[in-house]
Amino acid sequence: MAPKSDWVMIQQPSADAEGWDAIVLNSQQACRALVEDWQRSRSIRANIKPGTSAPGCSQVLYSYCTAETKCTFSWRHEFSSEGHAVHTRGKHGDKAKAKYGQTCQQAARAKASADVPPLRAMTNLIRDGVPKEEWPTMGALRSARKQHLQADKGTGSCADYRLGQWKTFIRSAAFVPFDLNSSEAAAWKWSAWEADSDRGHCVFSCPALLRRAAEFAVLAAEGEGEGVYATMDSTYKLFGPDWALHCLAFAALHWDGRTKEQPRTTLLPVFFAVIPTEKSTNVKPVLETMAKVAEAELSLDLGTLLHQLHADGAPGSMDAAKQVWPRLQLMRDVRHVMKNVLDCGCGSVDLRKWLQSQIWFTASALMWNPPLASLFLDAVMARLVEQGELDLPQYMQTSLLREARGRGMWEADWLSVSSLSNRDYLQSQTKMARRGFTTCSVSQCMESFWADVKKGAPDTRVLPMDKALQAVLASIQACCACSTARSQPISVQFDDILQRLVSGDVIWCERMLLRTEEGSQQIRLPSVGTYLLYAPGNFACLRCDIAELNDVARIYVVPLSQAAMEIPLDVAQCLCDILKCADDTCVSTVSWLLVQHAYSAVKEKLSQSQCDGLWHKEAGRLSITGLREILLSFAVVCVLRPEQNPPSLSSVRCSCFYDQTRGQCVHCALALYLEGHPSDAFKPLVEQTRRGVTQQANLLSARRSQQSRAKPPAAAAWVTLASLAHEASARYRKRQQNAEKKRKAQEALGSTPTKKSEPPPEPTRADVLGQMNAELAQ
Repeated sequence: MAPKSDWVMIQQPSADAEGWDAIVLNSQQACRALVEDWQRSRSIRANIKPGTSAPGCSQVLYSYCTAETKCTFSWRHEFSSEGHAVHTRGKHGDKAKAKYGQTCQQAARAKASADVPPLRAMTNLIRDGVPKEEWPTMGALRSARKQHLQADKGTGSCADYRLGQWKTFIRSAAFVPFDLNSSEAAAWKWSAWEADSDRGHCVFSCPALLRRAAEFAVLAAEGEGEGVYATMDSTYKLFGPDWALHCLAFAALHWDGRTKEQPRTTLLPVFFAVIPTEKSTNVKPVLETMAKVAEAELSLDLGTLLHQLHADGAPGSMDAAKQVWPRLQLMRDVRHVMKNVLDCGCGSVDLRKWLQSQIWFTASALMWNPPLASLFLDAVMARLVEQGELDLPQYMQTSLLREARGRGMWEADWLSVSSLSNRDYLQSQTKMARRGFTTCSVSQCMESFWADVKKGAPDTRVLPMDKALQAVLASIQACCACSTARSQPISVQFDDILQRLVSGDVIWCERMLLRTEEGSQQIRLPSVGTYLLYAPGNFACLRCDIAELNDVARIYVVPLSQAAMEIPLDVAQCLCDILKCADDTCVSTVSWLLVQHAYSAVKEKLSQSQCDGLWHKEAGRLSITGLREILLSFAVVCVLRPEQNPPSLSSVRCSCFYDQTRGQCVHCALALYLEGHPSDAFKPLVEQTRRGVTQQANLLSARRSQQSRAKPPAAAAWVTLASLAHEASARYRKRQQNAEKKRKAQEALGSTPTKKSEPPPEPTRADVLGQMNAELAQ
């Protein structure tokens, strides 16, 4: 097929040319490959487009120049039985086109010099007298060199190139042999164990970390006996997008001097590892190596020692942990779950933020009552359906929840379960969480640790892998050494905690139960002495017979953060009833028939409760606002029958968030004082009238009279839910009146009035309660 007259032939066809084979006429791909080779040999940069072809007879392809701007130059490649003919037409542009900051000539020079290192390539260009405008940049030379090495390996993965560098560094790095009995000076000498030589997986640790881990393992085994809580996580913000620093750590309670000597959850790093990606095939050999090293060097069987393992929910890490430790219970960090909800893409942003708040409330305030948590989640999904949102309920059922087999309840791996009434649940069950080691606290200490490491090793992503690792290990050493000097793993001392709770110092409790414009909130807990100023009107007590509610002797209902709040008897009775009905569901070995019966009993108690606004009779479900109102205002404290006198702090348990995350709270100290505990920490309170349960027998059996109540101080006023709601509503109306006065004043001055909107509706009960809780938090 002859071209048009404006085409100029620059290459005659020749069937006798070297490498010519007429078989290519049957394949357009083969002809295209010949065109690419022809252009590459002449450093031509052009786009190839197919033309009119007759398979077996001829193939025509066109190439359009992309080297210059406003270029009309093109090539016509015709393959026939006579050979390969080339025609051209048009003219080149005046200005070279730049791509990624370099011209075609510069890109061609960089590609031609890819077989040597970048510095050597630049030296060769200068030696050969190449014009300066054709010199490629050092970045282009490095990129071309990397692509050349990848092509030699037969793979296009960027991680493979860095893997080769990493394996070379591991072989040549001067890691010292591990010696657990090394001196203090050599305790921070890092040792490395190769997990997978083909993938370059390597585990790091040092005697200083493993000594602390061994000591804490013994302390945890002697103190509680249920095992060690561990957490693992990977961060990609130290090495790059395709390399992660993986950490396995033990969770512990320690004294934190930065927050006025409060016990809090921290972690003890044990092992570190560098892995290409957080896939199961990469994490599994690392965990296996960690288990082998712990058994060989510390004589610790991690599969038996670990009670729970908290992770961020990455599928690769979770699958690898299940394969290495099949009996270990895996938990997901609730904060990562909340982030996943915000990024799920279902529903509007406001609905996803609202769902975040409900998930946090469930994980932090309902862990002591699984049936109540299941009913609350049912109400959340029903509320979304009522608003016409169907994607979020489906997302909750598939990604966040699972239906308990044969129980008719919802379960979740981000919801820790704790018992308020069973003393021996730690030794007999595997799904329980000890106070201070919940999904709200364990994994969060890992995030805090990563933040400290990143502060000590900034800008490591721009460094080579070996230099970045050295900087990261130095930062880890600084963080861990500082933590060792500041605090040690402790078995919480009873008198020290009571002294802290009775002294009246500020105790802050993270709330995060309300979604407001200000974000997270905190509440200040009053001291024991403040509660006693209003006793006994601000607490209710219920005696329990032997074996009536497991090991519980008495149940107290006290205000959560408002010491001057009077306890409504209907609220106290409702909380005690649902605690009695639901406590057996915390036991994992109980019959599913009993669990189903307990779930139905809790639902029946709530539907028949006299508490105003707790149950939606029309919708037939739990009221979300009503339950939040009660649990954000009151706390349930269970006093167990002591095995020895006097009772210790471990024999008192509370349903509040502070007790579940820190292992103690002021409500437990108040209950011990009312029980008549002879601790020295209570001596400053002896001048006040001690009101034990012997003087206030069964306060729920009959309504307390006004005369029997101790007279509060003159400056104090009783606070009730109704009064708080009334004050919040009054403030809401006051703000509306002020806004209306301001608008009228602007109109009187002749200024351009703003567009008058419709008058706001009267605040509903939900609005008033939300405003009330926000003001209580402040």
